[in-house]
Amino acid sequence: MEQIYLKEVPKFQSLMALYQIEKEKAWKRGRLRGFPKAFTDWRPEASESDAETASILGGLQPTVLTYKEYFLETKQHSYSYIYISQEHPTKRASIVYHLDSDSIEARERLKNLKFGVICCLYRHSFAQRVFIWAAISLFKDPQYDTKSGLWCSKDSIGQTVPVLLSSLSHPLTVATDKNFKWFLDVFV
Repeated sequence: MEQIYLKEVPKFQSLMALYQIEKEKAWKRGRLRGFPKAFTDWRPEASESDAETASILGGLQPTVLTYKEYFLETKQHSYSYIYISQEHPTKRASIVYHLDSDSIEARERLKNLKFGVICCLYRHSFAQRVFIWAAISLFKDPQYDTKSGLWCSKDSIGQTVPVLLSSLSHPLTVATDKNFKWFLDVFV
């Protein structure tokens, strides 16, 4: 989560860079022993602290609000999506994909395409902003079938990773064939 917040919250990124600079200065002066070991214990030199800075320096908070389903209205073409987690008692969990990197080149994007089922949805606040996260269990070895033009994967789950909901695709239409899941509406 911290790595994603570094990308999403510019002030967090600049404070982390400042922490590293001050730590290096302390090392050069031979005062590293007295320098705070953790980012959350550190306070910037000669800096006024606003509420956002205080929130960032307070570290990641363990409090989250979980959802069984989450309604997302997009600004494009008035589409809306309902993401459903495995925690929902009666509905089937959403299967989605996300890109594992920010690579712009098409071939690289396809190598980093990950498919998974949403285990849980939760809201977490950081730096006075609210972020919606999904923990997704990834399918193993997704492959592109050139004959059909579809993506598929073995029907087995691997690791679970936290991902910002904003970086996920729409809930996918999926077909099951023997031990494979076929993802029918992947638009990359």
